[in-house]
Amino acid sequence: MIAHFEYREHAHGKRKKQIARAQASPSYLAEPADYPGTMYETVLIPTDGSDESRAAIDHGIALADQLGASVHGISIVPEGPHSAMKRDELRAEPEEEARESNQLVETAAERAGIDVTTGVREGVPQEAILEYATEIDADMIVIGTVGRTGLDHVLLGSVAEEVVRNSPIPVVTVRPTE
Repeated sequence: MIAHFEYREHAHGKRKKQIARAQASPSYLAEPADYPGTMYETVLIPTDGSDESRAAIDHGIALADQLGASVHGISIVPEGPHSAMKRDELRAEPEEEARESNQLVETAAERAGIDVTTGVREGVPQEAILEYATEIDADMIVIGTVGRTGLDHVLLGSVAEEVVRNSPIPVVTVRPTE
């Protein structure tokens, strides 16, 4: 990146350095998908339909669009110690809820003109997410986080935290805006 600077005099007499324009060298003018070695070709967006995952969908789609990457959406039907509690919260068929969650990813990706694939898995969410990331050779995971603290965090843990701790690839965590 080549940056050109100029100095401007402000009303109060001080000079301030400003970037007049930034210019990429010619090798960076190509779209990411147009040259070999693109670092991020596949973005995985796990979703459960929550506000947190909706924020992650928006962020993940924007990243994929900027990077020229495809998107994989995955929704997990929970198994494990807290799956019964999660199912009570959903008050619906878990598989149907998972398909509806994936529809959010599909709709957003299609609207942006991004190739999208979605799937539903059963299992312990953090484990299933990481297994799927490995299967599809994902380059990045974009996942929503609640940001629990205190006793809730100790008792319930965090899927996003476990994914971050155990993922061999970069993970972007996204909190919803308030």
